[in-house]
Amino acid sequence: MNRLTFDGNFCEIAQCRELPCTHGGSCTQRKVWEKLKAYEDLGLEPEDYKCTLNIDIIVRAAAIALGVPVEQLCNIVKLGKAGRLMVLPEKGESDG
Repeated sequence: MNRLTFDGNFCEIAQCRELPCTHGGSCTQRKVWEKLKAYEDLGLEPEDYKCTLNIDIIVRAAAIALGVPVEQLCNIVKLGKAGRLMVLPEKGESDG
């Protein structure tokens, strides 16, 4: 990917360094510039970002969020798909 940013800062290309900044150095355009620069600094192509969210990463993230091992989450999903998963009431819960 061709870089759109460079090793300077936004105010250098916007030519606002000559005037006092009315936004305290945090204008929206500068924020966009800095965010784009950070992505470009990673050196990845847009297609690379699409590949980062594959099924394995999503399953690992879900397991971490649920606080269970990945294997346990996968087994629960397999049992559910096979119609073999039953959710029991918690202790103390009544059926009525």
